[in-house]
Amino acid sequence: WRAHKLKERYYDARRTSRQKTDTEHADDFAAWIAGIKPVAVYVDPSAASFMAELRRRGYRVTPANNNVLDGIRFVSQMLSEGRYQVHASCTESIREMSSYAWDARAQERGEDKPLKQDDHASDETRYMLFSHLGGRSANVRSANVAL
Repeated sequence: WRAHKLKERYYDARRTSRQKTDTEHADDFAAWIAGIKPVAVYVDPSAASFMAELRRRGYRVTPANNNVLDGIRFVSQMLSEGRYQVHASCTESIREMSSYAWDARAQERGEDKPLKQDDHASDETRYMLFSHLGGRSANVRSANVAL
């Protein structure tokens, strides 16, 4: 199976100096996927109120698998095997993937831990790929997933 990221929706409250509500994010999401009925919407499990808002709108929402290290390994494997491709227009995803960094202090303690900075698109990719494909068996022949 393969996955392709064809477009992205990215909002950074720090850049805009404006925090959006769950309703505003859900409105943006609905506009972004206009005309598409997603099979599943994976959301950070800590975002309970956003999940509730999306469910009220009829989306099939699943808390994402938030196993960070296994998820990073899975995404890295898919990238290295050419099974995950990102369209050139997804500039924030590409920027974050190229600047992903690990916590040097944690590594000194023998821990693998990514730095939690500039990682929204990377987290989104990990949530979708690892939650949707990570637990699937090898008999899945094709799962073309677009974000």
